[in-house]
Amino acid sequence: MKKSEKFDAHIRTTLTRRHTKETLGNPDTYTILQPSADFDFLDENCMYYDIEFRIVRIRLDNGTYICIATNLSGEEFPLDEINKLYRMRWSEETSFRELKYTIGLINWAIK
Repeated sequence: MKKSEKFDAHIRTTLTRRHTKETLGNPDTYTILQPSADFDFLDENCMYYDIEFRIVRIRLDNGTYICIATNLSGEEFPLDEINKLYRMRWSEETSFRELKYTIGLINWAIK
């Protein structure tokens, strides 16, 4: 794929920590999380977690690209609409990112 082409992919996977014949043999269906990865939805009572999202690539004004993970549907929010929405929110997103790093929230977790 050329870098200038649009990118919009729907991802559907099942997260797990289990290393079974089923999970190891079906990498298109299962994503195995490392034991050190924080993910509170997997525990001894819940071994599998289904997740769906979109990955879209948007070209910025300076010619570089960013990739965005979103749960907005492709039917209701085509790539051009996602681009428009994120351009409107970009200053807020970067402000929140800087704030998280400044006050140390990047490593903060609710226990």
